[in-house]
Amino acid sequence: MKYLFYAHTHTLFLTALGVVNYLKLKPEDVIFLYTRNYANKSIKIPYKEIDLSDIFSDSMKNGEEFYFWKLNKLVTKVDDLIAEEISEDYIAYLPHVGVFLPQVLATNKYCKGIRFVEEGLNCYSSSLGIRKNTWREFLKRLYSFGVNSYKRYWFSDSPFFHEFLKKRYNLPTELFGISFNSFFSLNEKKHVVKWPNIQTGFSLDASNPIYIFEAAIEQKFASKDVYLGAVRIMIIETAKYNNYIKFHPGQSEENKNTIRQYFLERNLSITELPFTVPFELIMVEYPMLEIIGFNSSLLLYGKLFNHKVVSYDSLLMNDSLYIHYKKTVDYVL
Repeated sequence: MKYLFYAHTHTLFLTALGVVNYLKLKPEDVIFLYTRNYANKSIKIPYKEIDLSDIFSDSMKNGEEFYFWKLNKLVTKVDDLIAEEISEDYIAYLPHVGVFLPQVLATNKYCKGIRFVEEGLNCYSSSLGIRKNTWREFLKRLYSFGVNSYKRYWFSDSPFFHEFLKKRYNLPTELFGISFNSFFSLNEKKHVVKWPNIQTGFSLDASNPIYIFEAAIEQKFASKDVYLGAVRIMIIETAKYNNYIKFHPGQSEENKNTIRQYFLERNLSITELPFTVPFELIMVEYPMLEIIGFNSSLLLYGKLFNHKVVSYDSLLMNDSLYIHYKKTVDYVL
């Protein structure tokens, strides 16, 4: 039996490592599947690694859900890859089954079970498992009912449970998170695992504040003027002479340069934390950090690890884009 771990973020990758250690799995039985161009460059692991980023990108193109013949070809592509690279029964450890690729992995003929692994803030939402009921979702569900003869992927259902999977795997299944609060709205059996305590080799002065930024503008859940205005206020009120900043990979250079300038125009020093070093590991390695930001999952994890966390989320609450975004999430920092 093989154990497949799906990973596209540092959080999911580290939680998956926690699951491997918790279950005491043999290295030769573990396989990591990467998507979204995720690359683990800072932690050496003795496990097989497969990159599915190209397939994931093809499946997530805007409107692709209405071109079922393209998705059916991708199903075959995934199946062929599994037959070539794995070719034996496996348990799939997934963040959810809300999109195409995890669904296809969960319904492959070699898959004998599924487990869910904590990937971020969504696991702390009370709306887990609630079906979307927009007109677009209804049309997608109706459309896919007739054309998806493979029964390998679906639309507009719970990101965690689908009737087909319930019957196939005799769900409920098991959940793996890093705190008792994760997946709190689901009733399945939950295991609490630990992120590995790995020395990053990154030297950090824990007395300096650390600013965490999101791709809020680029992902359109906050307007540019409001977000950058809130960033400026946050810096004025909390920055010290020496500061650390962590940008999101999705932020544009223009917006990052604007934020850098907010520090520099006040003659403040900044050190950018590299993308290659998981900040999650820094939070495990260093105690009592001061972490400042808005609504990033890293702020939530900072609280879980007993760091001092300051959220300026309230400064965004007069923005119509952010108000709409907050309706889709219900966790509070």
